[in-house]
Amino acid sequence: MNTMLLGGNIKRIRKIRGFNQHAVYTASAISRQAYSNIENGKSEPKTSTLIKIAQVLDAEIKDFFVEPVKFHSIRFRTNKIKTQKDKMKKEEILTNLSFWLKNYNYLEEITNDKQFYCLRNFNNLIPNELAKKVREKLKLDNDEPIYDICNLVNELGIKIFRFECDLDKCFGFSVSEDDEGPVIAVNTYKNISIERQIFTIAHELGHLLMHKNSYKPELIEEQENEEKEADQFAAHFIMPAEGFIKELKKVSGLHWIDQILHIKRIYKVSYQTVLRRLIDLNLVSNNIYMYFSVEFKKKYHKNLKKHFEPYSVEPEGMLKSDFVNDRLNKLVRIAYEKELITLNRASEILSLPLIEMKELTSSWNEIKYATN
Repeated sequence: MNTMLLGGNIKRIRKIRGFNQHAVYTASAISRQAYSNIENGKSEPKTSTLIKIAQVLDAEIKDFFVEPVKFHSIRFRTNKIKTQKDKMKKEEILTNLSFWLKNYNYLEEITNDKQFYCLRNFNNLIPNELAKKVREKLKLDNDEPIYDICNLVNELGIKIFRFECDLDKCFGFSVSEDDEGPVIAVNTYKNISIERQIFTIAHELGHLLMHKNSYKPELIEEQENEEKEADQFAAHFIMPAEGFIKELKKVSGLHWIDQILHIKRIYKVSYQTVLRRLIDLNLVSNNIYMYFSVEFKKKYHKNLKKHFEPYSVEPEGMLKSDFVNDRLNKLVRIAYEKELITLNRASEILSLPLIEMKELTSSWNEIKYATN
């Protein structure tokens, strides 16, 4: 019996069902330590114990032994992952991605709603030209901000996987189409700003297009030139020069600090990304970062240390609703309403506790859509 596989699957299903450990081991009539050992792969439970746990989690025992897919074409740099604990966190992310991707592809198949990757021939271009070509593919004007990056990337046939993890400097990674993708994975951990998440998607899109030979799981070190090219692509993709300068001119009468805050709100990026773009366009000097930090503190009495993102000084700010991925939800709704999947299966695919899944399905009837 593969106890690590068993424990990982029980933990994954428990979280999906919205249970804490106490609720499961209490209802299963086993000790806290015994249950902890099962989830951590330290002991081999009796069949009778697995039956009890399966009943509590509303699962089948066979679900506890499903093997995750091993990725062979992935770009997940791990040079910052040193400890065994961090390695286990990475493995948990990849396991969850494996089941998520399998479910996603299954939904596309049963709903007959497959989106095919359409950027295979986009190569041999420098970052700014590539960014322009992708925007043209999406029918975006040169001065048009990107308001919905998740669904735009979905239109290109690329899936967006969201995960939460406190791994140091792990903002995201990507999987090529050779592993049933492509997929861009973005870390939505509470300490990572939405602006950073948006930029990560654009950054990983750059890697998918420009660095196809770097999608090897054994590679753990970042290549500085590849990171720079991906950043350049992301900046040009999100903030084309024409639109960037046009927006700056609109607010040229404001204090220069407020001009930058205006740009970051329009394009939904970090203030540092705006500053980097200003440098690239030769509109400011390289010491702008320190100067901005000092002047911002003078004007708004806030310190920009510890990853503080100053969108709160803007009239609107940003919300989680500015960064959503609704294609998977749409597929789940179609499959559920056609009775192709059960409520439990829907909650598993969306990683929602069953009670929240019930609330979601009830909310779908609040707005009626025209059928003609």
